[in-house]
Amino acid sequence: MKERSKLEFPETFKVTSLIESPKQYDVEELIKVIGTKIFDYTNANILVQYNDKILNKFSTEECELQALLDKTPVPHTYNLLLKTKLSDSLSTIICHEMQHFDQYERRDLELVKKDSKLVFLWKGQQFDSSLDYMLRPWEQEAIDAQYSLWKQFKQIYYK
Repeated sequence: MKERSKLEFPETFKVTSLIESPKQYDVEELIKVIGTKIFDYTNANILVQYNDKILNKFSTEECELQALLDKTPVPHTYNLLLKTKLSDSLSTIICHEMQHFDQYERRDLELVKKDSKLVFLWKGQQFDSSLDYMLRPWEQEAIDAQYSLWKQFKQIYYK
């Protein structure tokens, strides 16, 4: 196994993972490296946990959710919900969701309730939640970024 770099993170960027980390990396450190070293944020409180029930509720026949980054009403506070059985790698999914974290923090992405429906605001433009997953510009940005984030993480994380 590669030797890991000694990294320090701001005390105000907190991550609590209730899932087991793979041998190659620590889930909390993956999130902290992306959040603080790549995106340069200093404040966050992110809880990582499995929750199939909620993910199944928001999944459709066309799109089964593997993860969901839930932005809470408390500033910079998120719940990262993961499926217990993932169809993609954990690292890819976390990198994808961390791109959404950046989108929320930049205020490019917002999720609002309008007339008892969920509506996405992307850079000020309104999108209905029924829009096909692959046509959502914020999802395209996250898909485009996820492998680059993983590559950058490995360059920082390992000596």
